[in-house]
Amino acid sequence: MAQGAETRQTKSLAELGMSAQRGRAVPITGITLDSRQVKPGFLFAALSGSTVHGAEFIQYALRMEAGAILTDPEGARIAADVLAEHPDTALVVTESPRQAVALAAALWFGKQPDCVVAVTGTSGKTSVVTFTRQIWEALGQPAVSIGTMGVHGDFEAK
Repeated sequence: MAQGAETRQTKSLAELGMSAQRGRAVPITGITLDSRQVKPGFLFAALSGSTVHGAEFIQYALRMEAGAILTDPEGARIAADVLAEHPDTALVVTESPRQAVALAAALWFGKQPDCVVAVTGTSGKTSVVTFTRQIWEALGQPAVSIGTMGVHGDFEAK
């Protein structure tokens, strides 16, 4: 989820396996870990990083109208002042925010493909991916290739 996870759907925190402090229920319109990607109604996951805690960016997420904030107790402490200025914001505090956002993403996006193949190397990747997708399609299997050449195959944007 390096980019904002956004579709036209709306889910409640409960549908994403979460509950906010003070029982605050808000409709969630997307999920992101990047405060620059927040749109109104998004769940912003403020995770600890190697040098900076994501809670340092909660103020920006709230400025972009995040609907809910997910963080750990340390993040809630770091952002206590800014969160106090936004008492209506749904706040989810957990000891395992990475696990919580992973589960929320799984519930948000639904079933993933049974088979995923990755191709790495110095040269020939696009050819191998294209041939593989074409073979699977010829066998009647839904197949999509995603890479520098774009998205090709049995794909429909939601």
